Amino acid sequence: MYFLREKGKFSGFEKKLHMRNPKQVKKFKDAYSDLLKNDFVDAFIIADHLRFGRINKEVYIGNYRYEALKALTHARY
Repeated sequence: MYFLREKGKFSGFEKKLHMRNPKQVKKFKDAYSDLLKNDFVDAFIIADHLRFGRINKEVYIGNYRYEALKALTHARY
């Protein structure tokens, strides 16, 4: 998620990133029992889940660079 947000070929584009619960996507895929299991079908299922799902806003992702320092400081006290 961090890579897609900050780096790579897509960094110059305006984009919205959404984190989905893998368990919910798996349950959604169970409705498509006749489809094969490959990368193209998985991408279709995830896109279809996003299309049918209720997405209110973009997921907030804090600054990951300070997460390790925050954990160490919390453990110290």
